[in-house]
Amino acid sequence: MVFVPNVTLKSVSPDGYNDRLLYFFYDEGAVNAKIQRYTCDNCGYNFITDLDEVVEPGCNYTRVFKEKVLEFMGLFFGSVRKIAYKVKKRHRD
Repeated sequence: MVFVPNVTLKSVSPDGYNDRLLYFFYDEGAVNAKIQRYTCDNCGYNFITDLDEVVEPGCNYTRVFKEKVLEFMGLFFGSVRKIAYKVKKRHRD
């Protein structure tokens, strides 16, 4: 059951999808995700599925992706270009 944010109404209907470009893992690159959109049947309020556990607000990089990048920065002490090279090399091996 989906609830309208800040309202205790239970009556909502799916109302299509929003496309959103998200970066999950270094081997998958960018993924065009379909985010479910809803409309409250009583007040007409529109909202989308909450992604705060997956991505920070206003960000297209998932929390897991960001953690991996920071981990690699700590391991390799290098530039983003060097880290990307080492990640690709490690992934092929």
